[in-house]
Amino acid sequence: MYADELLLISITLQDLRNMLDIVYAELSWLDMVLNVKKSGLLRIGPRFNADLSPVLINGSTLPVVDRMSYLRVEIGAGKSLKLCMYTRRMKFF
Repeated sequence: MYADELLLISITLQDLRNMLDIVYAELSWLDMVLNVKKSGLLRIGPRFNADLSPVLINGSTLPVVDRMSYLRVEIGAGKSLKLCMYTRRMKFF
């Protein structure tokens, strides 16, 4: 977790759902909400493109994405971890 960015990593979807329930409860306690429009579910591993049941946050479905940005580092879905720091390097120069 850094500032207003939060990254959850889990091995199973059930573990992810449990973590999201905890995050949702803590944010509710702080009178905050999780913006589902700025959130995404990204899968990495041999079954990255397998169908999965929807992951819900307060009744809204978490969208499945092919890539996402975390602290300006692009992370891509696939059989193995893919990181792209091109945009970060571009802004440095």
